[in-house]
Amino acid sequence: MIVIVFVPWLPNLLAMFTRKLFIKILAAVMVIAVACNVLKKEEPDQDIIMFLNGFQSSLSKSDEVILGYFDAHQSKESILSAIRILQNKEHEFIACSVGFADAAISREEAGIRVTMPAHFASQNIDGDFQESATITFWLKPKKKSFVITKLEGEEFYNAFTSIRGEMEWKVETAREFKKREAIYTQAKTLQQQYDSVIWYTTYDQKNYFYVIKGTWNIGEWSTTLKTKPGNYTMGLVSEQGASIIPAAYDLIGTIGFDVPGLVEIKKNGKVGYFNLETQQQIVEPLYDMIIPYTADNSFA
Repeated sequence: MIVIVFVPWLPNLLAMFTRKLFIKILAAVMVIAVACNVLKKEEPDQDIIMFLNGFQSSLSKSDEVILGYFDAHQSKESILSAIRILQNKEHEFIACSVGFADAAISREEAGIRVTMPAHFASQNIDGDFQESATITFWLKPKKKSFVITKLEGEEFYNAFTSIRGEMEWKVETAREFKKREAIYTQAKTLQQQYDSVIWYTTYDQKNYFYVIKGTWNIGEWSTTLKTKPGNYTMGLVSEQGASIIPAAYDLIGTIGFDVPGLVEIKKNGKVGYFNLETQQQIVEPLYDMIIPYTADNSFA
């Protein structure tokens, strides 16, 4: 026997449960619908971002690979000039970074406009130089991807030119220092034996250093050439540190200025000559002036 028991509040309970379940299902459907709608909206931009990522990776590859991303009327040279900046090959003291991931993408009648922030900063020199700009690519679809139909870089180039101009003096100083770094290192070594190393010269592909014992004052020296300008003596040493002319004179002149291989020396206001090869004083500094007058190193 089946007994049916009627419970008065049961229909209301079932109805309430059904409503809650319906609301949950409806909410889930709405979330899925919104997610699908967003995904559809972002899909085209995702393709562009993937293209930009590929382009960024290509910057470490050959010019042929990089130019494969372009289908533009611009010359190969103009495109590669921008590429060299992007590759940080245009200037050893300027680092360029482009925010490919932060690209602003818009679809216009002329095509797809992609504008990216660019930043320039100094590197490997004293001082902090910085410039910011944008660079723009115009894209068009091609074979399930894109190609760059135009590179707009006027603002980009202007920023690069600006920071390069601001850094010009610092860059020149850094380059010259780099060229002479080994010489400066040798000068520091020589200063362990002498009080000062005031300058150097290159003669016959060899470097020579002017050294000082005592107190050197460039201001006094430049205004009192006829007399001994301070409590010091000057000499000349080779790049290996060997003494060529003893540090016993008021002034050592330019090597080979009057006669090849000879150096003018001055002491107590008087002039003489030293032979670089034999490392011997050949004319004692007893004269007010010495004038070479023959090819065989004769003097008057």
